Amino acid sequence: VVNITAAALGAGALALPRAMLMLFLAALSVLSIRMVVQLVELTGRGSYEELPTLGPSSWSEPEDIRGGSFR
Repeated sequence: VVNITAAALGAGALALPRAMLMLFLAALSVLSIRMVVQLVELTGRGSYEELPTLGPSSWSEPEDIRGGSFR
């Protein structure tokens, strides 16, 4: 069945779902890079490596990106 389907549809039609998946993953990559860049600009951190320092130093006292407390 697979051989007959491949012959009838051609390799291009069978590869179309993989191409759509690749386009979707590329769009997600662009979106995530833009979000990281915006976060770096918003927080004033110099690089991506400094972003984890925004997180809470301990689980008991989280702080938001503006330096205030969640409580």
